[in-house]
Amino acid sequence: MKKLIFTFSILLFIACDSQPKQEKVAAPDYIYEATYLDTFTLDDQSNVLLVQEMHKHLIAKDFEKAFSYLADEIVFSNGDGTSVEGKEAVIEFISENFSAVNINNYQVGVNFSVQGDNGDQWVLLWDNAELETPNGDKTNFAWMEAFQLKDGKIVRMNQFAKPVL
Repeated sequence: MKKLIFTFSILLFIACDSQPKQEKVAAPDYIYEATYLDTFTLDDQSNVLLVQEMHKHLIAKDFEKAFSYLADEIVFSNGDGTSVEGKEAVIEFISENFSAVNINNYQVGVNFSVQGDNGDQWVLLWDNAELETPNGDKTNFAWMEAFQLKDGKIVRMNQFAKPVL
């Protein structure tokens, strides 16, 4: 019986001590090379919270708080192909376009923060909501957005948008 317990203890020790070997995965031989960012790592996830807080204030129409997250040199590249540059122009754009609509049932599908090997920080966000116009029309939208951050402020927003049919 002692031999059985001793043998079992040895086997248990070996089983707990051995670690699975991790095989190195070869980098793929890409057909197209990235011209901006090829290598990135997960970054400070508090940047996600910063972007979420800005959205929370936009939805609540607390524009002054929402604007506090924007850098002076902000560039919005909107889902419709238009672009707005500079904090004052972005403030005017948001004030005109968001004050007239209600954003209902806002949901986040994906959000995470990355940092490129060049030091650029981005928050990638996939979200959706129902937009309600003043006359009561409602349309569901899905967005894919990338927010570039610098020194704790949003300096760029790239957006892709589509109505959900």
